[in-house]
Amino acid sequence: MSSQILAPYFVRNSRALREAKSKSSGGDSPKPYNLSAPVCLLQVERKRPSLSFYAKRKVYFLGPHYEQEWQEHLAASGKKMIILQTPLRREIPEAVSDWIVVLEHGGFSLLSSEPLL
Repeated sequence: MSSQILAPYFVRNSRALREAKSKSSGGDSPKPYNLSAPVCLLQVERKRPSLSFYAKRKVYFLGPHYEQEWQEHLAASGKKMIILQTPLRREIPEAVSDWIVVLEHGGFSLLSSEPLL
């Protein structure tokens, strides 16, 4: 139970992950992760090092009011996703207010700059 709290559903779904790994061992099957490699993952306010571990990628930690850092990450090319506590959605820059809400669970929200499908 505790490992599922630390590992968000969109990063690690144990049954689906095992099935995808068994299928991907042969041929050109898709990767078993929902987050492909070029996705920039941003986490707002609360630092959770376990997110970096389970996401298997670099996670950029930002504060909701650090304008310069937000501008740098938003100006970069490619798909971006933000994980934050749901109440903080009111405090993030207006430039990301229209991003797609992919998942809301356990007081956290996952936003995406582009549709997943």
